[in-house]
Amino acid sequence: MPLFGYDVFISYSWTDGRAYAESLRDQLAALGLVIFLDDDRLNAGDPLTTSVSSALQRSRVLVLVATPAGLASSYVAEELAEFSRRGRPLIPIAGEAVSTLLKSDSASFHNLAGVTNFSEAQHKCAAENLSVLRPFLHLVGSTGDALLAADTQTIEKIKTSVGVFKAQRTRQMLLVSLVAVFATLAALAWVQRIEAVSQRNVAQTALEQEQLALAREKQERERADAEAKRAFDSLLRGVDQLTGFSDEVLQAITTGAIADPWPLSIMQKLEDSYWGLASDDNLRDIRNSQIGSVFQKIAATYFNMGELERSLSSFERFVAYSRRLTVDDLDNPFWRSALAAALLRLGNERAGIGDFAGRIRDFTEAVRIYESLVDDPKIKDFKRERFMSGPELLAISQANLANAVLLLAGITEGDRRFVSDALIEKALKALEDAVRSQLNLDYVARIDGDVGPKLRVILEQRP
Repeated sequence: MPLFGYDVFISYSWTDGRAYAESLRDQLAALGLVIFLDDDRLNAGDPLTTSVSSALQRSRVLVLVATPAGLASSYVAEELAEFSRRGRPLIPIAGEAVSTLLKSDSASFHNLAGVTNFSEAQHKCAAENLSVLRPFLHLVGSTGDALLAADTQTIEKIKTSVGVFKAQRTRQMLLVSLVAVFATLAALAWVQRIEAVSQRNVAQTALEQEQLALAREKQERERADAEAKRAFDSLLRGVDQLTGFSDEVLQAITTGAIADPWPLSIMQKLEDSYWGLASDDNLRDIRNSQIGSVFQKIAATYFNMGELERSLSSFERFVAYSRRLTVDDLDNPFWRSALAAALLRLGNERAGIGDFAGRIRDFTEAVRIYESLVDDPKIKDFKRERFMSGPELLAISQANLANAVLLLAGITEGDRRFVSDALIEKALKALEDAVRSQLNLDYVARIDGDVGPKLRVILEQRP
């Protein structure tokens, strides 16, 4: 097998597509393309050979010689299913009769000439293959029904499709390389930060031992602090740049711009990089807002990829991480608010695996946290650089309490054991206080317009 795989995989039926497939192979190979054409004839019921399966996985474009027997072939169906699952280009080449079928949802395979002796299983296989192929641009290989030899126009279109796919893969590899470069830059900045802090400690110890004058001690401390600040600012810039490129990569994975086998490997490397940054206590001021939002995007992308267990595991790690922050910094109510938000998101993720008890547990804990924030008399006086003010945080918590109570009531169907009348009344009162505060107007107004009426309806309809 070629080191870099095949440019084109030609799928065909021995019964009526062999001659055209060989003609196609010869002309494409003359243009310098690497072609796979299986020369072994398979009997009905035989599995695909190892060489065919391996070639499918390492081919850029699949060209189907769409003859009647080819459409009715179960082996062709297996090859189409494998290739379409990978999101790579499929190009069916058909005669005029089959071309008409590909253009119309109502045309029937039964009406083709020469298929009267086909079994019902073959007709069913043909219908499934046609449904797979209709979304793809197909080429008309002849003016009649029979496919004899590939024409110049068909060859050029296949060559162009291969070129486009190669260009896309090159861009994907470039994007992956850029992510690796900026991850390295962030790591280097982190090392510089550690080295600067270490230099400051050494300088301070030396000054104490030598009993230097207070003026010189102050001068040395200011110099070390300036170096540490520059290193810290450099790290922040690295985090910003890495976050920006991470967003682009996650978007590319979500839209399918980055294809197998890259997405899962890239996701794991991104997640490991951000957990490394999160473990640095010097980043406490930014890690739960900026880095935390990336953790949630990573978990959401795992969910979109169908990796439900990885998505749930990522959210569980983020909740445990947020819980640790509330212990490490007891005087900062922002961490409690962030933990409650993480619990609500984790509860929503559990719906994907049907964990009803886990959802109730997460939502109940989030409600209790928001209650404690709303009842905390000290929250109004909270003020710290890089965080929202105490009054702003209180208004957000009041609105979020109402939202969390509605979520808990929704999954428990209004069961008073989980959501009492008093709790709903308290949530509505908190929401009214948030509206009166005139803070975070857009967010509070959206919660008041959506959540408030629903809570009132629940309360009014209770017996």
